[in-house]
Amino acid sequence: MAAVILYTMAGNADGDMARDFLKGKGVTFEERDVGKDPKASGELYVLARRIFVPTLVISGKAFFGFAINQAKIENALAKAKGA
Repeated sequence: MAAVILYTMAGNADGDMARDFLKGKGVTFEERDVGKDPKASGELYVLARRIFVPTLVISGKAFFGFAINQAKIENALAKAKGA
């Protein structure tokens, strides 16, 4: 499966849901805490032109927000798994 990155920060309920979802699906992912890691914060700003958490990056495609994009995220994960 292609790389999956989760940009989030402490206290973000949607980010917590995204993390739980990925773990529940058995997806290997890298979590980057933009509240603690200035490098991750900079990466996210370049990607989104703002700090928007959670942001998931799957196979190079960014999804801003989890709950609103859950169906698209599931589809992207399925495609990445088949790649």
